[in-house]
Amino acid sequence: MLKLPPPPVNNPLNNNTIKPGPVSKQTTVINNGSEIKCSIIVHNENDDDANQTMLVVVVPVEVSILSNPSNAIISKAGGTSPFAGYLTFNLDNMYVGQNITVEFTFTKSKYGNKVGAYAFSASPDPNPANNYKDATY
Repeated sequence: MLKLPPPPVNNPLNNNTIKPGPVSKQTTVINNGSEIKCSIIVHNENDDDANQTMLVVVVPVEVSILSNPSNAIISKAGGTSPFAGYLTFNLDNMYVGQNITVEFTFTKSKYGNKVGAYAFSASPDPNPANNYKDATY
């Protein structure tokens, strides 16, 4: 796992990247004031294709998704809440060594500063421990 050093205190743009290693992810969250841009790279590290690959991204409490990717379903935090709880991306089938990048923007939460991403597929996974990563903004 790779962790970047903290940005300088006077830098208004914060970057935190966590990169692991069948499906691994790199999650980057960029804090730019009241909007947060999240970019996740899912990589098929296995020696077989990953079939029916899905990515679930949990966002902090009380955020709204500002950009809705076409391959994502936004699930609400619960009940009649107007806020997002998580996004589910359908990545379909991934070839060996393939990368798929998903990006979305959301409002900054006053209650949390972490995004978690979990990728999985219908194919056997010899190392499921590398399927979850998170990033703090």
